[in-house]
Amino acid sequence: MPIRQSLIVRLILTALVLGIGIGAVWENNFAYWLIGGFGAFALALSVVARNKIIYLTGILLLVFCLGGVWTRANEPAIDQSHIVFYNEEKISLQGIIVEEPEMKEASTRYIMGKIKMGDNSLHGRILITARFYPEYHYGDNLEIECKLKKPEPFEGFEYDKYLSRYDIYSLCAFPIITLLEENKGSAVRAALLDFKKHFTSRLEKILPATPAALAAGLLTGERSSIPAELKDQFSITGLSYILAVSGFNITIIGWAIYWVSARAPFMNRKRAFWLALGIIFCFVLIAGFEASIIRAAIMGSLVLIAEQAGRRRSGLNLLFLAAAVMLLLNPKLFWLDIGFQLSFLATFGLFEVSPRIEKYFLWMPKTLELRKTFAATISAQIMTLPIIASSFGIVSLIAPLTNIIVLPLIPYIMLFFLIAGIGAVIFIKLGTVLALVPLILIWYVIFVAQFFSGIPFASLEIQSYWVIWIGFFALVFLIFKKELIKLLALAPRFRLLKKVQSDCD
Repeated sequence: MPIRQSLIVRLILTALVLGIGIGAVWENNFAYWLIGGFGAFALALSVVARNKIIYLTGILLLVFCLGGVWTRANEPAIDQSHIVFYNEEKISLQGIIVEEPEMKEASTRYIMGKIKMGDNSLHGRILITARFYPEYHYGDNLEIECKLKKPEPFEGFEYDKYLSRYDIYSLCAFPIITLLEENKGSAVRAALLDFKKHFTSRLEKILPATPAALAAGLLTGERSSIPAELKDQFSITGLSYILAVSGFNITIIGWAIYWVSARAPFMNRKRAFWLALGIIFCFVLIAGFEASIIRAAIMGSLVLIAEQAGRRRSGLNLLFLAAAVMLLLNPKLFWLDIGFQLSFLATFGLFEVSPRIEKYFLWMPKTLELRKTFAATISAQIMTLPIIASSFGIVSLIAPLTNIIVLPLIPYIMLFFLIAGIGAVIFIKLGTVLALVPLILIWYVIFVAQFFSGIPFASLEIQSYWVIWIGFFALVFLIFKKELIKLLALAPRFRLLKKVQSDCD
């Protein structure tokens, strides 16, 4: 029996993704030539030996090598045409604000791109820290005068690498700023950001301050208004993931809406599919088409596409294809973008882990697909556990309990807040009425976070992350135990290897 074509595609995409990831940390160019040489040799040998396994091995080695070379080739060349060249110098530059300004406690941050020094264009971007006033907006063309600084790591955080994923290589603190022109960015993007701001302001009018901040985080990714104390409480109780719109949340809400609406009167799976996709698009629209939200929406949509087609295996290939395309566009996402990592792992959990653990939640009611939604959410959490623990530096011991009593509500809280926000945009009193149900639910979530965070030993600060990774791999082994045992249980005289060979011939 020949190897399934879907498996071959998955192996090739996996090799490409791993090659891109390894290329970001492995700078030995000779090693790539060596691996590529082995791949070419394997291809030549497979022609002589007529061996499909050797042929596939050669292809995988070459694809892996291609991914690594691509990553190395995307590293910026530091010369007079790149902004890095002028770090530690006081210079005058012109550029456009290319992202939505970010309000901090004592300042505003702007990302300047399309930079020019005189008549010369420069590669890279600058992160500008400025006072609240005067206020500047997306698309404003500015002239700045300041001393550029190189981003430096601090307290174990590789700040320079973190910023490099956004193509930011220079910092500028409190420069002399002159506004040259307005509205020089994309008109569509500017309109979307204006709508996002208007939508958020409407939420603030129909909701109290704390629920409004949480709703803005869930729907638009805006977290600046969430109280620091509440963030800590959510972290202690293992509920931090609900504080911001992400691939995790978008995937879960798309999944829940699809399965619940498919069983509603006058609905079927096809209509439910388009409804769920439409709601995911609304999240992207309200979030202002941020790149991170678009990536999250793509991941979430893949689950719906696979469910609608009834072919999860094909969906898994689509997931790897989407990841490969995103990494080809920006190889730094592999190691430096937590959002990408969480979106990929959460979606993988829905494809592969959820079907395997749903049988353990038969005690959950089927009403509103609570059992399926809960199993899906737990699956996503299992796969994202080590990333979340490493990022926040804390592991919640009370998380299993808090998630049991909160998780099933999250998709519906997000959906109802979305409906209420849209209603408020149309008519403020309509939004106020529509917000009653999600307001009660979000107060319940806040109460859970506040109550359980006060329990002694509710969480542990992590010093040795390897413990988390060992626990994670042990859990993954238990979930995929049957498949892994079949893979690792090589019979005497390599019978399994011979069987694979015979299947391929």
